[in-house]
Amino acid sequence: GVMKVWKCKKCGGTEFKLGISGYVDAYFDKDGMGEICEMTLETTEEECVECCKCENNGNYIQDIADWEEEDERD
Repeated sequence: GVMKVWKCKKCGGTEFKLGISGYVDAYFDKDGMGEICEMTLETTEEECVECCKCENNGNYIQDIADWEEEDERD
């Protein structure tokens, strides 16, 4: 079968990470160690997207990758 994936324009990689700026609620113990409440994430700024392989990056997935068909591997 054929499926579609985002492929990095530079290296052809198909794994990406999203960088965000924001805030989460955190609870601190007496040593100052914080426990993060992930459900409360509020983003504050524009995101950036980066290829996990070659660090090609941009503001949007469309900037750094193409939506392409790929043969599914068995």
